[in-house]
Amino acid sequence: MRLKLVSMFIFLALATGGCGVALPILDGGPNLPTLPSQTEAALPTDTLAPTDTTAPTDTAAPTDTAAPSPTNVEAAAQAAPADYPFVLQTGSPRYLPSFTHPEAGCAWVGVAGQVFDEQKEPLEGVVVLVKGYFNGKIVDAMVLSGLGEAYGPAGYEVQIGDQSADTNNALTLQLVNDKFEPLSEPYSLVTFNDCQKNLILVNFEAKSGSWRIYLPSIGN
Repeated sequence: MRLKLVSMFIFLALATGGCGVALPILDGGPNLPTLPSQTEAALPTDTLAPTDTTAPTDTAAPTDTAAPSPTNVEAAAQAAPADYPFVLQTGSPRYLPSFTHPEAGCAWVGVAGQVFDEQKEPLEGVVVLVKGYFNGKIVDAMVLSGLGEAYGPAGYEVQIGDQSADTNNALTLQLVNDKFEPLSEPYSLVTFNDCQKNLILVNFEAKSGSWRIYLPSIGN
């Protein structure tokens, strides 16, 4: 109600402003709240801390150089061919009928040959090993060069079976010394189901005089 009266007086004051009519002052009314000034109303603005526009750049940590992996000596040794003092003589192996056992005919199968030094001279006393399988049987034979005289002064002979058969890499032939240290690599043998190929003739020869290190009792 008071608000309506105030509104009416304001309206009359505006309407009669030019007539010099004085408006009565209302007394005893509630104190109207004083609006804060613009300065007081303004909220204090916190001063922003200066922004460091340049972000600190971390110094890149030094990259460790990859350490070289250790050489696998064992793998390298297996990959590289060993330098054995004896190798197969040119022309070996040869396949022939078993002419040293004519009475056996096709019932003899074997490997034979000779061992020569670096001067192409017969070398006796070298151990010859033949190992593997033939016709379902284990072959594990050891002979000395010089005992198979039918093949020459440094001849050897090993019978591996009594019946021809086709095999591939089932047998190996190798030279060793009296301590069974290898003097040649183990060579794989191939056999045939053919009476005309029952004798495998394989000769060995030394590449140099290094074999004397392994067979000191044989050297001259």
